[in-house]
Formats: sequence, C-alpha cells, structure tokens
Amino acid sequence: MGPMGYLYIALTLAAWTTIAFVYKGADRASSNRLWLAAMFGLVVAVGNIALALSKGIDLTCSIHSQYIIGIALALVSVGGLPAFMAAVQRGDLSITWTVMTLSFALASLLSIIYPGERPTVWGIIGLLIAGAAVVLLGMDMHSRNQDQSKVKPGRGWGLYMALSFLTNTYSMYSYTLSDHFNPDKTPEGRTAFLLSYGLVLFLLSAVLALALKKQGSASAGVKWGLAGGALIFTGSLFTLLAKNDAGVLGSVLFPITTGGSNVLVVALSVLFLKERPGRYGWFGLGAGALAIVLLGTAA
Repeated sequence: MGPMGYLYIALTLAAWTTIAFVYKGADRASSNRLWLAAMFGLVVAVGNIALALSKGIDLTCSIHSQYIIGIALALVSVGGLPAFMAAVQRGDLSITWTVMTLSFALASLLSIIYPGERPTVWGIIGLLIAGAAVVLLGMDMHSRNQDQSKVKPGRGWGLYMALSFLTNTYSMYSYTLSDHFNPDKTPEGRTAFLLSYGLVLFLLSAVLALALKKQGSASAGVKWGLAGGALIFTGSLFTLLAKNDAGVLGSVLFPITTGGSNVLVVALSVLFLKERPGRYGWFGLGAGALAIVLLGTAA
C-alpha cells in the first residue's frame, strides 16, 4: 500500500470519528432533527452531482435499480437519523455510537441470506461477539436505571436506539444491494445510488420540517447538518478512493476505519465528555470493537 492509501485511510477514519461528535454538538445546540437530515442529504446530493460533472459520468445510462435502492435508503433515513439523534440525546455517546455501529453485524447476516454471501469463520465469530456486545451494552444501561448513584439514560433511549439500530442496518445493507445489482462496479451506478439517496433525503426531510414545525432550532439544524453532510460525503469518497484508486484491501480498510473510529469515539467521549460506562459497558465496548474488526477482516 502506497502513501496515498495511508492518506485515504486517515481521512476516512477522521471523517467517521468526527461525525459522531457532530451528532452530539447538534443535540447540545437543540437542532431541528429534520433540518439536520435535510442538510445531510443536500450535501451528499450536491457532492455527487459535482463528481458526475467533473468526471463526465452520464447518469442517464445508470442502472435503474441503483435509483430504487437509493430512494429506499432515503425513505428509511428520514426516520432513522432523527431517531439516532433522540438516542444520542438520552444516552452516552460512546455506548449509543457503538450499538449503532454494531448494526454492521445484522447487515452482514442479511447479506448471507441475500444475495448469499459466504461468511468466513472469523466473520461468524464476529457476528456472535457483536450480539454479545449489544446485550452487554443493554445490560449496562439497564443497570444504571437500578443504581441511584449512576447517571441514568434518558427515558426512551432503548426504543430510539432500537429504531436507529434497525434503520442503520438497512443503511449498511443497501450498499450490499447496490454492489449486487451493479456487478461491473461502474461509477455511474454508485453515483446514481448516492445521488438519489441524498436528493430524496433532502427533499422529503425539508418538506416534513416545514410541514410539522417540530421544536428545535432550524438554523442550528442547517449548520450542523451541513457539517455532518460534508463528513458523510468525505468518508464515502475516500473509502471509494482507498479501495478503487489506492487498491487498499477491504480486510484492511474496514477494520481500521470502522473499528478505529469506534475506539476513538469511546476514548474521546471518556476524555472530553466525561462519560463513565459501567462494568458491563466497558466489556460491551471492548467486545464491540473486536466484533467490528473481525467482521471487517472477513469482508
């Protein structure tokens, strides 16, 4: 792996780590969650339009299935992003982020069912450890409710966490579907997928924000949403550049970027947000990081 490969990995890792704290910053600024989601979609859409124009990608020749998968992902994300924001508001960022990241395991299980990917032994072990990690993290949050001396999660954390876990599972699984229905890995297909996702997410979230007039600062939602959207676009772009241009193997890329960002989020949350998971929480966080590395190695 050459110098550019290391650079792409570092930029991807930085993007996926920083976005966790964008969610936290948006929560502290009382951001309107729908405007946050709308800006995520806008930046992703504009970024992919710019890529298509700069590289001469003809989106009219794209596989229609890519647009369908992208639109379906946007529909799920309209509810999923606000649900995750609600979970961040009610619980520790370190645990909330780890549980959401572990949806990678369920997405991998769905990929085994369809389109029939064959897991390695390490992949199966990773799935089992991921399940154990989710249980341990849930036990940690439950134990805090029973202990008056500890900081309790806000009411509804479990429900919003479950919703964001399921929606993020489909988010990750949609990339498997996109690759499956774009066997030649054409840039037209991937750009159409991401463009349709971003555009529909922006339009639908903006319409709902205007119609529902939910509480929260629209200006803060726009500001933090633009920052988060830029990070999502950056992370996706440099992931593709690392794999396609620098030739970084998935078995190297995914453990470092996904598992590494998870470890960094936990470490930074303890240092700067003063979060203190309980005994079950620490075991769960460690098991979660190990599961992500194993699943990434098996990719």
